[in-house]
Amino acid sequence: MYDRISKRVKQVCVIGFVAILLTGCATTPAPVDPRTPEERQAAFDSAAQELIGNYVVIEKRNEFFNGRNLKVNEVVVSRSGDALVYLLKGERDKPLLMMASDCMTRYPTRPNEIYCHNTFTEMASVDFSKANTTRKVSTGGLIDIHGPMAVNQGDYLLYFMERGPGRVHYYLLKKK
Repeated sequence: MYDRISKRVKQVCVIGFVAILLTGCATTPAPVDPRTPEERQAAFDSAAQELIGNYVVIEKRNEFFNGRNLKVNEVVVSRSGDALVYLLKGERDKPLLMMASDCMTRYPTRPNEIYCHNTFTEMASVDFSKANTTRKVSTGGLIDIHGPMAVNQGDYLLYFMERGPGRVHYYLLKKK
């Protein structure tokens, strides 16, 4: 009797293990944006129109960049063709200038968010949005000295990821 149970348990375990392995091999396709190129461009133009402007930094997280504290207190966002230009001004001698290309809107849930995955600086990607939901942003570190930052609906959030260490920097902004 125990031999039959033991054999059955082994079969179930092997089948379960194989099923788990096969699920790990399956990949889900990236979501396809069904919009035409013209619709995508119109969405980008609309979002860029909403986001371009001068901002005051009201809260920030993880501001150390490349071994120095940026101490950013103002952000200017402009557009050059299909690229966005971010000028971060602060207490440093020179402002940090980021030009980001390969920009797109996040479809379909975040119409006022632009994500750019090609920058011409030490940044790997830049994401800028007018929040359409309330959420909390955390630095993701083991020790988060400041705690999570509340981003309310209608707030402007700029965050970018540093090349190399992948450190993410967050700025909560208010339009001037």
